[in-house]
Amino acid sequence: MQPNDKLQPEAAAAAMLQLTMTSIDKQWGVLQPVFAAFTADAVLTRELEDTLLQELYVAALALELYDLPHVFTAEKDREIESELLRILASGDFAPLGLADTIRLHYLPRLREIRREETADVGAALLEAAIGILYERLPLPLKPSKPQGSLLWSRLMQAMALWIGKWPAIARGLSAAPQSRP
Repeated sequence: MQPNDKLQPEAAAAAMLQLTMTSIDKQWGVLQPVFAAFTADAVLTRELEDTLLQELYVAALALELYDLPHVFTAEKDREIESELLRILASGDFAPLGLADTIRLHYLPRLREIRREETADVGAALLEAAIGILYERLPLPLKPSKPQGSLLWSRLMQAMALWIGKWPAIARGLSAAPQSRP
């Protein structure tokens, strides 16, 4: 895909945030019973649901940050990443600590994978993000060995559906009429 230098980082970051949250929210009903199966009462409280959703948002957005170089120039990549993390650290998102979670837990490991020589970097990034997510999920009955478990499998399937939206965002925003100053 050709870089779009007119693309505004704020618009791209906001669009990614909205698309990611909407995608996850639409599939929440499918994942809800899977998560509930790993609680003592097989019931999710509203507070636990909110926590689980936040963890899903963070994992998906962290992965999306690593898809940026495939769609945008290096400069635009940095601007959009910075803007997305700024949005997550401000306003209603600030008390949730979403940007800090991405910076502290996801980005260091995902950056390591980018430096490793791996045949399938995308699969390695997905597996690493799911591993971090799995560890962070506050589900008392989740299996101690994640790979191969129902929870692991469902997370892998769902996350693969939620990521990879940058090309659509770039096309959509470049087709939109440019606002005048």
